[in-house]
Amino acid sequence: MPIISLSLEEKLLERFDKKLSEKGYSGRSEAMRELIRDYISEQDWSYGPGDSVAVVNVLYDKEAPREAVSGIQHEYEGLITTSIHAHLDEENCMEVFIAKGSGKKLKRLIERIKGVRGVKQVKYVATASGI
Repeated sequence: MPIISLSLEEKLLERFDKKLSEKGYSGRSEAMRELIRDYISEQDWSYGPGDSVAVVNVLYDKEAPREAVSGIQHEYEGLITTSIHAHLDEENCMEVFIAKGSGKKLKRLIERIKGVRGVKQVKYVATASGI
């Protein structure tokens, strides 16, 4: 495995080491490999030509027309492979989608969901599927 060198300000390194200790990393190299994989994955899913995978959590008002969210789901059925619906409380529901496709299409799906009336929050985790 190649060895690389990295220059950091002392305060930044101290903060980094503190976070490593809190998270239980065995060393700096392990943490840097994870950070680099995350960075590459973020770039690949967003801009790469290959397939990406996303888990999309949608929190919305129970009184909002569910047909709007399910309509988008049907529109993107070639992208969405799995969905889960949950009643969280008297006011809120959550949909969880697992989708696979190009980063461009996944971003379009996420933006469409964000535009639905009654949607309170959309959070997602995405990665290039080949990482």
